[in-house]
Amino acid sequence: MKHNFRARGNPRATRASLLPPGHAFFPGGELLESTDLCVAAQFRPRSLSPLQQKARSTRKKGMATIFTRIIRGDLPAEKVYETETEVAFLDINPYSEGHTLVVPKREVARFDELPAAELRSLMTVVQTVTRAIVRAMNTPHYNLALNNGRPAGQEVFHVHFHIIPRHENRPRAWERKRYSGEVMGAVAEKIRRALRELETEAAAR
Repeated sequence: MKHNFRARGNPRATRASLLPPGHAFFPGGELLESTDLCVAAQFRPRSLSPLQQKARSTRKKGMATIFTRIIRGDLPAEKVYETETEVAFLDINPYSEGHTLVVPKREVARFDELPAAELRSLMTVVQTVTRAIVRAMNTPHYNLALNNGRPAGQEVFHVHFHIIPRHENRPRAWERKRYSGEVMGAVAEKIRRALRELETEAAAR
């Protein structure tokens, strides 16, 4: 049976013919590898999210990425951590509560284009924020994901890491959700509080 979706370069393909071993389809048209590390591949959904639409429009116009606009303060975001060269903020359509993006402030499209010093600084921030998320969300489990290039699922062409908390006895869903009411602000404050606690503990050693 054919399904109502389209794969680039093969409009007649069916799910059965496209599904590699160790992969599965999830809501939204995504093809995801069954691994705890990262999303390995993604078919573009037929209908794009508002973030994807903005990212695509920005890319076509040659404007600053949506992340650069957040960094400049042109767009709102729930920031949890910031240095002179990086910023971390909650994903507005998270895979789980606490799903956070860590982004270098300088606009670089690809991970392999980052100079060594900037890479070291970025990865230090990724680890710092991850430790706070582990404490704030009360779980040692998480996905650390980087999509590099369109075939790998990158929608915003500005390097960014996803930190996605995971919990025991909960389905590892790959369906994006939305925060309700004041939940987003409360989650962000839990992570900020965890960061302050970790900094205090480190200073006391």
